Amino acid sequence: VERVLSGHLLVEPSVDGQSVGWFIFDTGAGSMVIDPEVADELGMPELGEVLTVGIGGKATASFRKGKRFDLGPLELSDPTYVELDLSFLEAIFGRKIAGIVGYDLLARCVAEIETATPYIALHDPAHFTLTNGSWQDLILCHNTPCTRARFEGEREGLFRLDTGANGTVAFHAPAVVALGLLDGRKVTSSQAGGVGGLAESKEGQLAWFELAGHRFEKPAVSFSQATTGAFTDRYTTGNIAQDFLAPFRMVLDYPHDRIAFVKRGK
Repeated sequence: VERVLSGHLLVEPSVDGQSVGWFIFDTGAGSMVIDPEVADELGMPELGEVLTVGIGGKATASFRKGKRFDLGPLELSDPTYVELDLSFLEAIFGRKIAGIVGYDLLARCVAEIETATPYIALHDPAHFTLTNGSWQDLILCHNTPCTRARFEGEREGLFRLDTGANGTVAFHAPAVVALGLLDGRKVTSSQAGGVGGLAESKEGQLAWFELAGHRFEKPAVSFSQATTGAFTDRYTTGNIAQDFLAPFRMVLDYPHDRIAFVKRGK
């Protein structure tokens, strides 16, 4: 696993028996993703189109059919990918990004993830035992893991857990309005980017945010102003990113609908 300056975790799988470059390991990705140039090089057939939704809005993408995907001890047979042009990431990461590891792989294993170390381990869910910490219920929303967290004003909400996002937490636009999170708060304007382009955002300080019993004091956070895309979701309060996951080894067990947050070093 390699952690780049943006905080993203990169892994190098074997795709159809070949090494084709780095993949982002992204719990926020609802599917496996492959760059069209890589898909063409491997001769992957197209299977039609799908509507993808990202921070900046919606975009249409093709499906691509692979033969095999190997990462560590796990093998996916006949995987289906969503095709997205990832060439713009090369300038950001300093290397070619061939794809994104998402839900399809995570749904078939137990994944231990440390965003700060970096560390990823994949296990057979039939034989995995949690040696530290305790399990809690896992909630999936649009194939993305979610958990409940608390924040200033003794509020509580359901938040997505997204290793593919840098920063702390981005509050979704409907929650920003419904909870009055900008009222009386000193903020600056910014933009957030992803699938579909850019979306407006505000940056400011929160009194505190608490995840799995760990409290972050006076963190800098984002308040989305998006009018379309993933950050307009009304069913989740926000998107927790790498910095708030850093204190933990996060253990995702999709097959058994459970999750654990183990303090690093334990």
